[in-house]
Amino acid sequence: MDYRQIDLKLQGEFARKRIKAEKQANVNLAKANACPTFFELSKLEKEIMLEIAKQKTQNNNKNGEIKAFEDTLALARRNKLEILKKLGLTEDDLKPKFECEK
Repeated sequence: MDYRQIDLKLQGEFARKRIKAEKQANVNLAKANACPTFFELSKLEKEIMLEIAKQKTQNNNKNGEIKAFEDTLALARRNKLEILKKLGLTEDDLKPKFECEK
């Protein structure tokens, strides 16, 4: 077996492992999103993050609006973590766990 064949074989093995890790993360995310509360909190989290970014871009912090959004965001994230815990999952379970970080 020459180096090219070895390289192709290794690339195929890494691809299989990557796909397996991504598939498991997707299964876990689907399990979490099957809970309507988790799904709604995820949507709310994205909306709040967008609003915070808009406020910061516009340099618009009237009456501490950004702080209020950040507090609401923190609460939504805590609630999501509680739901994940009840489902037997962690935040890391929603991300692919690759055998090699590179």
